Amino acid sequence: MVATSDGDADHRSRMADLETSGASSAETDHWHRWLSGGDWAALPRRRILRRLPSPPRCKLCAAPFQGWGSAASWLVGRRRPEDGLVCTHCRRLLRKYRGGAEIDVSVLFAELRGSIGANTGARAAGLIGLAKQFHLMAARVIDDHGGLIDQFFPSGIMALFLPRIAGDAHAERAIAAARDLFAAAKVEALGEAGIHLGASLNSGPAFIGAIGDGDRVDFTARGDTIGIAVKLGAAATAGEALISRETWRRHGGPYAKSRLRTVPIPGALQPVEAVIIRGDLEATI
Repeated sequence: MVATSDGDADHRSRMADLETSGASSAETDHWHRWLSGGDWAALPRRRILRRLPSPPRCKLCAAPFQGWGSAASWLVGRRRPEDGLVCTHCRRLLRKYRGGAEIDVSVLFAELRGSIGANTGARAAGLIGLAKQFHLMAARVIDDHGGLIDQFFPSGIMALFLPRIAGDAHAERAIAAARDLFAAAKVEALGEAGIHLGASLNSGPAFIGAIGDGDRVDFTARGDTIGIAVKLGAAATAGEALISRETWRRHGGPYAKSRLRTVPIPGALQPVEAVIIRGDLEATI
């Protein structure tokens, strides 16, 4: 696994240990209606901002944080803060409407695996450059499939696929995004640098909404579904995606028992069965 610091391990540990936060009945009803009602892309502001280039974008309003579109977003008060992926305008709304609701989501976790360079300085510089290249590539792919980049960390990403944006077939769209992410990595020639992807997907209920204390509030997800995705990702080898059997069942694709892996999940009563997909994630295995 590629790492520029201890941040990857710390990130996985934090995400795996997250527990669902409580919220009042009124907050839960508000967030559940908002997260489950219709196609989010139909909201006028998001539809307009979605047309501006380019990803990564604000998780809520889709204001672009790259390209000339980021300048347009800046002019209308939707700037990217230094510490997240929610624009300044939407962060004010999150502070006002704290809480969340439990909904069905799909989670995609992907990170770089491998090593480059014998010289420590050259290796560090190379890793930083590859991580930046990967972040931008992943942001484009996830955006194309209706997902949200939830987290960037030193050598990977975590993305959420919500019913209100990706539709009821969010598990299928997450699998399609993983397929295209592996394909894009080939085009970007990461393998020639000795770098490959490891990935995982999981679907199920998660608590999502405005989560955090004080001014440090984010639009993000918590719960076992997230933790399992992260731990499956840690178990995936280079060039491999582990897709939970539940997610693959929703996708409807075939699988052979020989392509199943049982992954122990610390703290869980039962291990998780995952379908092993390699290369370009072909449907027929």
